[in-house]
Amino acid sequence: MLRRTAAKAFGPEQKEETRAETAQPAGATRGKASGKPKVPGKPKAPGKPKALGKRQEAVEHLFGDLRTILQKAIAKGAAGKLRISNLGLLAEGVGFDLEGPGGVFRFLNSVTGQIRVGRSDRTPCHGEVEPDAILSVQLRGGAYRPIWKPLLFRAGGEGAPVQLRTAFRFTSPRELARQYLSRLAGRDPRRRYQQS
Repeated sequence: MLRRTAAKAFGPEQKEETRAETAQPAGATRGKASGKPKVPGKPKAPGKPKALGKRQEAVEHLFGDLRTILQKAIAKGAAGKLRISNLGLLAEGVGFDLEGPGGVFRFLNSVTGQIRVGRSDRTPCHGEVEPDAILSVQLRGGAYRPIWKPLLFRAGGEGAPVQLRTAFRFTSPRELARQYLSRLAGRDPRRRYQQS
């Protein structure tokens, strides 16, 4: 009776494989369904990319386009006395600063599907960067379109800021660049973006 219980617990005995069935190239493993040896290094057939991957690619494209447009505007001298920093690794992602007479805007691609924009009245070394806006993308008409959301705050209890509800608005990299350049050149980085 003990043998029957052990046999049930461990399942039926496996038949022994012949030497020909077990022979396979070194480092190969058996495939799940076919039983054929799988050779390492053989590329898999491409599958469908995940939607999150496409969305993140669209956010990175927006980040790159915005930076390129800002660089070109500054190089042409159309933006006045502004400068843009090199891309740098920050604690929370990749970012760059746009600096002018009106202060600084910091653009941070946090690799979470959002680009966070912060602002400061002074240079980044001498002032805290306060939240200004969130840039991202939204699927519309089968394509990802850039969106912008201002971050507005009011004074709450005990002096703590309370974030107000604001809606996302559709935009473009060119429109964003124009607005941020004009806010810095106009010496008023606190002036909010206006959709035209």
